[in-house]
Amino acid sequence: MYILGIETTCALASAALTEDGRLLREEVWQGPMTHLQHLLPLIDRVLKQEALQLSDLGAIAVSRGPGSFTGIRIGMATAKALAQVRNIPVVPVPTLFAMAWANRRQEAVICPVLDARRNQVYGAAYRFSGKEAKERLKEGAYDLEQVLSAVSQEETVCFLGDGLERYGSRIEEALGERAVFLPKEERLQRAAAVSEIGFFMYQRGLGENYVTAMPEYLRSSEAERNLLAKQKKEREKSMPAREKRLQEEGRENLK
Repeated sequence: MYILGIETTCALASAALTEDGRLLREEVWQGPMTHLQHLLPLIDRVLKQEALQLSDLGAIAVSRGPGSFTGIRIGMATAKALAQVRNIPVVPVPTLFAMAWANRRQEAVICPVLDARRNQVYGAAYRFSGKEAKERLKEGAYDLEQVLSAVSQEETVCFLGDGLERYGSRIEEALGERAVFLPKEERLQRAAAVSEIGFFMYQRGLGENYVTAMPEYLRSSEAERNLLAKQKKEREKSMPAREKRLQEEGRENLK
């Protein structure tokens, strides 16, 4: 069974193809973050290099977040559109788990951390035994101290993700030699892991219809927060006038 994997949640856009969970090909765009422009050509190259077409795919696995809000939307929308055309399932793959999976052979707890802005990280922690994982920290948006507390008793913790650019020194200060950082070229999200995990998730019945497959942001976007704040401000501004009008209507009814 062929599964196409799509990864657009970080600065690298990538597409990968697996057959029964075995990686066949991966293509990565390492230029400026223009995923909307480069994702479909990446997918086309991956398929053509293996002499395959969309009609050969059994499912499409997509990194469903957290990560870049715009990137998540591009990847999910592309996966859903292609799945609709071929009437095949979409497999939404947890981004942090896919990052950990790619490094599951490390003799350590694997802890991906993504910079979530606003002094937070998207983080999770797993320990692998073969293909099975035990969750040490559930994926979520955390203060860094919460992540460090969750792994503070572990002998060795392997960190990866773009959160290391901002928080690496604080992690080293807290954990010392127990903290291991992956090389920069191995820290970011990749479609190969998404496609591999997509196969195993599909086997376990976790494929979804293109209509029901949804992204996971873990928290509201900046635009959504601004809109809610604006709406709240407008409600507060209009409240006194509304209350005054109700009082006036009440007095009229008493006459």
